[in-house]
Amino acid sequence: MLSVGTSERLFEALVRRLERYARRRPRAYRTRVALLAALGFFYFLFAFALLLILGLLVLAAAAYGGILAFYGSLPLLVLSGTVLRALHVKNPLPKGVALRRRDAPRLFDAINQIQRALQAPKPHSVVLTYEFNAGVSHHPRLYLPGLPKRCLNLGLPYLHALTPDQFRSVLAHEFGHFSRKQSRFASWIYRIEKSWSQLMEDLSQTKRRGDWILRRFFEWYAPLFRAYCFVLERAHEYDADRQAAEVTSARAKAEALLATAIRGRYVTTSFWPALWRKAEGQREPPEDVVSSACRALSGPIPQDEGAGLLLEALKEKTQYFDTHPSLAERLRALGYPLPAATIGDGEELSRFVSPLPKTAAQHLLGDGLGKWASELDRLWRKDTTPQWHDYHDRLQESRAKLRELEETAAARPLSAEETWQCASYKSQLEGLEAASPYIQQVLASEPDNPAANFLHGEILLNRQDSAGVGFVEKAMAADPFSVVPGCSLLSRFFARQGRAAEVREYKRRAEQQNKLLGLAQRERAATELTDEFGPHQIPDEQLVKLREVLSWFLNIAEVYLVRKPVRHLAQFPYYALVVFRRERWLESGSVEKNVELLQMLLPRITLPGENVVFVVRGQRRLRRRLSKIPGAEIYSRSRRKEGS
Repeated sequence: MLSVGTSERLFEALVRRLERYARRRPRAYRTRVALLAALGFFYFLFAFALLLILGLLVLAAAAYGGILAFYGSLPLLVLSGTVLRALHVKNPLPKGVALRRRDAPRLFDAINQIQRALQAPKPHSVVLTYEFNAGVSHHPRLYLPGLPKRCLNLGLPYLHALTPDQFRSVLAHEFGHFSRKQSRFASWIYRIEKSWSQLMEDLSQTKRRGDWILRRFFEWYAPLFRAYCFVLERAHEYDADRQAAEVTSARAKAEALLATAIRGRYVTTSFWPALWRKAEGQREPPEDVVSSACRALSGPIPQDEGAGLLLEALKEKTQYFDTHPSLAERLRALGYPLPAATIGDGEELSRFVSPLPKTAAQHLLGDGLGKWASELDRLWRKDTTPQWHDYHDRLQESRAKLRELEETAAARPLSAEETWQCASYKSQLEGLEAASPYIQQVLASEPDNPAANFLHGEILLNRQDSAGVGFVEKAMAADPFSVVPGCSLLSRFFARQGRAAEVREYKRRAEQQNKLLGLAQRERAATELTDEFGPHQIPDEQLVKLREVLSWFLNIAEVYLVRKPVRHLAQFPYYALVVFRRERWLESGSVEKNVELLQMLLPRITLPGENVVFVVRGQRRLRRRLSKIPGAEIYSRSRRKEGS
């Protein structure tokens, strides 16, 4: 079996090879892609027809074979239904405000004008969202992959970041993906690939009986088809830019790309962090978040900050994990001069950091703008309130604990653990720079502390000090759960320096680790009492507190602690605590009583590493099996009474 990292390298190598082949023999390449697309449909039809025919034949034979033949046909019929049901891929419509022509006639006039100019199909719906984005989402019809409903999603904050001409070029780019002026074949392949991708995501997230007949085929087919489509889609991005330039102008499209790069990064690095810092002081989220984001995006941006954001965007290189080319390459393809040379004197940059005289939202949405902004404010608040409450409570608790530690520090020197707690609370509440003195104190006494190394490395990287790379790498080597955020941090640092090879490597490592963590999580989540277990190997002195907690519950008879052997992240043990509840004569509602005991136990149980708790009643065969594992029985009420 190939490792995750190996499969990603093979994918990139295959794409590079296919790019060369597509340039040499474009017609032969398109034929290959068409045959691969047809293979996916053929397999579906073949699997469904084969299982259905076999099931019906066995069912017909039931008249001669009796009840056994009848029951033998059922699994085949169920599998054929599973194959057919898998084509119904769920992709819910985006949250937002559905617009109609009478709501925003100027917007729909612009949509229709561009749609006609590009001879593209009309969207089935137009939805205004609170995201900083615009695009067309596909929602497959029942059993018709490749023929989805098209929903045009327009983020209101995004419309406030662009001028009307810039936004028209964005619309033209999105319609360019489905233009009849562009190859119908390329548009069809684009839709098919999206449908297969959604199907693979559905198969990976849900398990249904009989999915194996699809899963095994698509584990081989989907990466291969994805590589072939990747080449077409990368070229399709350039074609969509070219068509947008033809319908509007190359300048409008280039300026839309630049405005998106600068204002999109600005809202991510400045607006949202500042908003979430308010959570400590107010329990309820603000009522006008989307409206505030719109004002920030259409307002002025500090010139120094805008210059840094633009340089960061221009230094990014085209990668093989995204079909979108880099900003610099898209500007070159449009024939637009890169603005990096004129950033210093501010002439080019000023047009992208100055307040917009009139935004696309103001021009196209007219009188309804305030109403829809208020509706999106309400929707964002509804979606975010639970998360905001949780964050507020954690910040309040952290502030109280930080005050206690600061009072303790005034009376006596803090221990290493207390110093680290101060660093954690300080970074959470006041930022990393405020926590830096505490972090350095922790590293002075515990130089191998993974969390302290990570935060110190992040501080140095934020200062553009490359010495931070070593600290983050040290943290990732010690803690596999820090690999994904560490790789993200390092890839952003190297992207600002224009070092594409390092960016590619860290993104690959992050994707590899993400998949490994997902495998480990699924392996642990699938734990059942029928699994094989081994000795827990926890020192007896670490179980004293656990035994005391168990003794509080009079309805617990025996408790066994075992360890599940795991393949993924085996250095982190996974334990199973099996609690046998005392049996009552003629007891009713035993399942409810098991759940009730489990809910009382969970908050009180602490074990090193991850664990799962089972509460069972009876099951003598299970008790006998666990009792054969050395040291597994850690508590028995009957023996406890005998000992007392």
